[in-house]
Amino acid sequence: MPENTWRVVDTGLRSAAENMALDEVILRAVAENKAPNTIRFLRFSKPCVLVGYHQDVEQEVRLDYCLSKGIEINRRITGGGAIYFHPLHLGWEVIAKWTNPFPKSIEKLYEYICRPVVSALRQLGLNAKFRPKNDIEINGRKISGTGGTNYGGSFLFQGTLLTDLDIREMLKCLRIPVKKLSDKEVESLKERVTTLKWELGYVPDLNELKKLIVEEMCKHFNIEVWEGELTEYEEKLLEEKLPYFKSEQWIYLIKVPKKGIFHASIKVPGGLIRAAVSVREKVIQYTYMTGDFFAFPRNLIYEIESRLKHIPLNYSEITETVAKLFEEANAVIPGVKPEDIAKVVYEAASKVHLIDLGFTEDEANQIIEVLKPAEYTLARANYLLLPYCAKPLECSLRYSEDCVKCGLCDFAEIYDVAEKLGFKPMTITSYEHLEETLTKLKEAGEKAWIGSCCEAFYEKHFEDFKRIGLPGLIVTTEGFTCYDLSQEHLAYQGKYEGVSKLRTNLIIKTLKISASIKARKK
Repeated sequence: MPENTWRVVDTGLRSAAENMALDEVILRAVAENKAPNTIRFLRFSKPCVLVGYHQDVEQEVRLDYCLSKGIEINRRITGGGAIYFHPLHLGWEVIAKWTNPFPKSIEKLYEYICRPVVSALRQLGLNAKFRPKNDIEINGRKISGTGGTNYGGSFLFQGTLLTDLDIREMLKCLRIPVKKLSDKEVESLKERVTTLKWELGYVPDLNELKKLIVEEMCKHFNIEVWEGELTEYEEKLLEEKLPYFKSEQWIYLIKVPKKGIFHASIKVPGGLIRAAVSVREKVIQYTYMTGDFFAFPRNLIYEIESRLKHIPLNYSEITETVAKLFEEANAVIPGVKPEDIAKVVYEAASKVHLIDLGFTEDEANQIIEVLKPAEYTLARANYLLLPYCAKPLECSLRYSEDCVKCGLCDFAEIYDVAEKLGFKPMTITSYEHLEETLTKLKEAGEKAWIGSCCEAFYEKHFEDFKRIGLPGLIVTTEGFTCYDLSQEHLAYQGKYEGVSKLRTNLIIKTLKISASIKARKK
């Protein structure tokens, strides 16, 4: 069969396990020359949740709800984040030899394959665009997430098309923190995603939609197609693979231990990277890495975890180990550099020294060291910076630096302890106020600070903290944040109307440890 003649396969409504197994089956068949290059369409017979290959189901899925409602749970062979799939949603895939005309660069491959889907949506009158690194959007709102993996000189690239979406049901299935599923929260999430029905006012005929996508792919890839079915080889391989894709061994493939390890996470252009590291005697015992990134080759994360076993807790050595593996494996994680991985692993592992300062393991995992180790910061900090979003909405001083210690919230206790220990507490009322405050403290000769904010805020503004250059120690807040509710733009301006929860006991303990260290140094 000529290389420019492809097969189109519509595998119809199938279970989550069948669809995930078929991804593996067709990719292998194409790679082993047992099947031609293929455009595949897929749908799910029941609502389901699919986690990315590198994710821990328990971190991403509300298991109790899904299991009680009969919502299937499975794992993709591709990376990325957890998604909710409904029988009305359409999945599309390109499984082909990684040869011309497909770019060798993964980032360029993403855009190249998304282009015909964008063109198909434009034919429906929609203002569709590709958004790097791997999304298709309409008027700035995501309608299709995409991603891929490779095997034996071939690749599988897949995407979803949201025809319609019950956001409330999706939020009940996924661990996206929300408070009450209020109309306001749902509307806030609608600012980020969209569906064909929301844009067009109706759900287009799926057969017409598939036809448009195939026509655009034929033009873009310069191919001809024929409608085919799974080969006998693929059917047999599916029968062999399906029990594994139904098993808990596959679905719960990634499980991060809950005890005996230190955690850290960073947000980079390629996605969220989480590291969980066990350390003994300043030597890394084992590492678990999870997140919503895409890794090529697929087993790269396992290799990283293996290489990091039993190496010294030394940033240079961790960085060198990861960089060497990337080079040897010709590895790529779009939007993620080897040093990003080294950084998050080192940050997690380094928390072991907080135990020596008097913190427990759980407390250490709620602390972020900004620019310098905790020992440095705790010995020098004189200011305590607290976020306005942790003050009650009814507080007349919510958007003020001050606190009158009225007792309505934990600020009174924290301010009181801080002042008795010689600290100067103040409330930060916006991001601009934070930057202005840190800059003034640095200019005044202050060497460090102690504060509190959510982990997402730190991840977003890490480069800003680095640019300002004043070391600090952050005790993370609990519960829901403006980032969870897509209202970070309001928080940035000092207008967020949610209420964060301070880890009051840990903040007070941190202040006492700092005061004790400073007293010993006098």
